[in-house]
Amino acid sequence: MYMCKAYYRQIEVPTAHQLALVRAPVLLLCGEADLLVPAECSRRLQEMLPGAPELQVIPNSSHQLMQEQPAAVNRKLQSFFSSVSDD
Repeated sequence: MYMCKAYYRQIEVPTAHQLALVRAPVLLLCGEADLLVPAECSRRLQEMLPGAPELQVIPNSSHQLMQEQPAAVNRKLQSFFSSVSDD
């Protein structure tokens, strides 16, 4: 619990102004059953970022979607990286 408290005491959430300055392509991934950061929170973040970032909700996963659905996450990442690649 000590580490959790330390993490949340130090977190810095970007302001709307800071988010508006983002110029890189963005992919947002969230777990369908995430109770810590629900999909609705990711949708609000999506609305705040410029350039209409892509939001993907991973089925059958929660907050640790990378561990719960690694193949699905890897497919989404590969697709995203391929779409923004210079090659």
